Amino acid sequence: MKVKKNHRKQSSLGEAGPSIQMKYNVSSHKADESTSSSKKPYVSAYKRAQLVYERIQQDKKHAAEQRRIEMAKREEALLSYMSTKKKMDKALKKRTKKGQPKLGAQVEVLLEKIQKRMSK
Repeated sequence: MKVKKNHRKQSSLGEAGPSIQMKYNVSSHKADESTSSSKKPYVSAYKRAQLVYERIQQDKKHAAEQRRIEMAKREEALLSYMSTKKKMDKALKKRTKKGQPKLGAQVEVLLEKIQKRMSK
């Protein structure tokens, strides 16, 4: 069994390739050290925990405010719906002295429904 040798030509870097890369790594490391002066100041664990707690509290307040606004909108919509429904039911329940339904009231209810649908 013969082992084939790889007869590729060495690149122009040859043996110098890794050493050049090493020089770049060292220089990039030195560049990192020069930028270390612009790093954020050290924050103690207590201060970090306090900041996290404050952020969580702000998130909770924001969520509570959103829920309150949503609840107010829902309540307003429900009141509007209930008043409209009560008005319609009252008109439909109108009767004559003999107990017959008043058709004029029913026509008014239907007219309002049609107008509301057309305005949308």
